[in-house]
Amino acid sequence: MNDNINKKSSDELSHEELLSLDKDELVDRCMGLQRAYTSLYNAVTLYKRQLAAVRDHTLKSGQIADLSRKVNISDINIIADVTVRDLSNFFGANFGALFLYDNDTKFLSLNRAYPEISEHPVLHLENDSDVMIVDILRTSREPVVLESPSSYEKLCGKDFRSLPIDANMLEGGMVCPLVVSIQDNDKMLIGLAVFGDKPGGFSRSDAEIATMMSEMIATAVSTSRLIEQMSLLAETDGLTGLYNHRHFQQELSRSIALANRYKHPLSLAMIDIDHFKKFNDQYGHQAGDQVLREVTRLMRFSVRDTVDLVARYGGEEFAIIMPETDLKGARIAMERLRQYVESRNLNIGGKVVQITISIGVAEYEYERDKGAFIDTADMALYRAKRNGRNRLEIHAPNQFG
Repeated sequence: MNDNINKKSSDELSHEELLSLDKDELVDRCMGLQRAYTSLYNAVTLYKRQLAAVRDHTLKSGQIADLSRKVNISDINIIADVTVRDLSNFFGANFGALFLYDNDTKFLSLNRAYPEISEHPVLHLENDSDVMIVDILRTSREPVVLESPSSYEKLCGKDFRSLPIDANMLEGGMVCPLVVSIQDNDKMLIGLAVFGDKPGGFSRSDAEIATMMSEMIATAVSTSRLIEQMSLLAETDGLTGLYNHRHFQQELSRSIALANRYKHPLSLAMIDIDHFKKFNDQYGHQAGDQVLREVTRLMRFSVRDTVDLVARYGGEEFAIIMPETDLKGARIAMERLRQYVESRNLNIGGKVVQITISIGVAEYEYERDKGAFIDTADMALYRAKRNGRNRLEIHAPNQFG
C-alpha cells in the first residue's frame, strides 16, 4: 500500500492514507513541502523585486522624459531652473548649480544656484586651475562623482582653493561638464552643472543619467545662445553694434507704456554728428565709419549701462532713450556727453580731427503718442543745428503751443 501512496503527492493523500505513513515517510513528506514553500516564497520575493524595479525604471523614464521636454526650449532662464531645481530633485540632491562658459574669454561664471550661494567669482579655465571644478573641466568631459572635495584632492595630489560651492559638496557631489559635439567629432564646452548634498552620495546610475541629461542641457543652452545671437543680429546695426531703428521704435513704445502706467519721467535725445557729409567727402567713407564707431564708443561710455538705450537712428543720427529721467537730468547728462565728444580728437591718416555733435532733448508728456514725442526731440535737434551746431537744445512742454 505504501508504494501506491508514495506515488501520490502529499496534497493528494487522504486522511487515512496519511495516518498509514511511518515516521520517516512523514518527515520526508514535510521536508519536501518545506522546500516547495521556500522555493515558492523566493520566486514571489524575486518577482516583487523585479516588479518594483520595473516600476522604478518606468517612473524614472517618465521623469527623464519630462525633464527632456522642459529643457527642449530656447529660454535660458527656464533651462537653468530645470537644471538646478528639477534635476537636483530627480537625483535626490539638495543643491544644484549651473555655470556657463564663454569660449571667447574662457571665463566660467555662475548662472544659477539653488539654494542661492554667496557671490561666486568668475573663473578662468586657464588661470584658475587651482579650483576644483576648473581642474575637472580641464581633465574630463564626463560626469565625475566625488566622495568629497578632500577625496578628490587626495586623488589628484593637489590642494584646491576653497570656494562657496565647495561647502555644498562636503558629503559628496557630482560635477557634470556640459559639452556639444561639433564637426570632426570635436566637442565644444558650454558650461558645467554641479550637484551636491545628497544623502548617501551619488551612484554609478546617477552618473549614467547625468551623462544623458548633460548632453540635452548643453544642446539646449547652445541653441538658446544661437537664437539670441540671431535675434541680436536682427536688432543691431552691423557697423556700430548699436540697436537699429526697428528695435529703437519697439523699445520706445515699451518705455512710453511704462511711463504712462506709473507716471514716471522719460526723456529722449536725438543726436547728429556735425558736418558728417563734408567729413566723409574729404576723408573717405572708411574714415567716416571710424568716426561713427568712435562716437558710438563715447555715447556708450556716457550713458547708464542696462538702463539707457542707445540706437543708431539712421545715417549719422543717433537716439538715446532715458527712462526714469526728467528734462533737467537728461539735459545734464547730454551736455556732459557733448562736452566729452568735443574734447576728444581723432587721428585720421596722421591728421588730428575734432568731432562735434548736436543734440536735441525732450521729456515725454503723458498720454501723447510716440510720433509726437520723437518729433519734439527732432525739433530741438534742428534748432541746435540751426543755431550753430555743437550745442544742445531742449524742448520744454508746450513750447510750440
